[in-house]
Amino acid sequence: MSYAPDGEVLVTTSGTEALFAACQALLNPGDQCVVLLPAFPWYAPAVRLAGAEVVPVAMRAPVPGRAGDGFRPDLGELARALDGPRVRMLVVNSPHNPTGACLSRADAEAVAALCRAREGLWVVSDEVYDHAVFGGREHVHLSALEGMRERTVVVGSASKLLWVTGWRVGWALGPAAAIGAMQAVHGYVTFCAPVPLQEGVAGAIESGEAERYARETAAAFEGNAALLVGALGRMGLRGHPPGGGCFVVADVGASGMTDVEWCRAALEAAGVGCVPLSAFYAGAGEGADVPRSLVRIAICKTRATVEEAAARLEAHRGGLGSRT
Repeated sequence: MSYAPDGEVLVTTSGTEALFAACQALLNPGDQCVVLLPAFPWYAPAVRLAGAEVVPVAMRAPVPGRAGDGFRPDLGELARALDGPRVRMLVVNSPHNPTGACLSRADAEAVAALCRAREGLWVVSDEVYDHAVFGGREHVHLSALEGMRERTVVVGSASKLLWVTGWRVGWALGPAAAIGAMQAVHGYVTFCAPVPLQEGVAGAIESGEAERYARETAAAFEGNAALLVGALGRMGLRGHPPGGGCFVVADVGASGMTDVEWCRAALEAAGVGCVPLSAFYAGAGEGADVPRSLVRIAICKTRATVEEAAARLEAHRGGLGSRT
């Protein structure tokens, strides 16, 4: 997809600001925004700060042994959620944080069909990991599908593309009406991303170095994921091979511990920091079926770091592995 630099592109101080500006610009108090859970924890606060309400929709459970097929959108539940009279926005994230799941073309087409059937619905497509897809998969841009360009805001981030997390340069791409409204918000939030950093990011993209680096990091992350999934398997635990992104989800239920308990034990015994996946279900509501046996482990590290983390976990398999 191509966008006009004047009117359809907004450079922001991080992808996080782009998300915030989209919510402030496109949601009104009393509106609702559908969010697929688990989700990046910044979505819900951005929606609420706009005076809107989060409508959570849990994604379907992963299929054992099928890379990238886990945590798919439940299209029936999504359709029912989008039918709400106050729903004005849907947030989609692929490749996904925290699970590493990628929207297949079939699922993306199905989501697009649901969106096209709902007049006035905005879609925020968080694609900050679009360069990190594994196994020859295709990254499907929702905005490129029929009838989606005029209703979709795409969020990107140099922090993820170039792994310069401290630079805080992001962007939003979309129709002029949405980008213009977001520009107004941006002007009262940070006003301008640091110009020297913008120049550096632009130079990397224009020279082709960003594309080369993205390919290299994607290959490295895919290798890290395979290494970590193998180590978990030897511990009697199940790692879900990701379709892309920066994380592996491990099912630690066989250890006899909850996600929080296992993460605490991994940190105290092995010195390895992980995150309970239940932390990514903010806004699920009382009585929601939040999984308590899944943890997120980062693969966006050097090979040596991931090897050491895997070795440390395996060395403590007696306390962290399967109890069977």
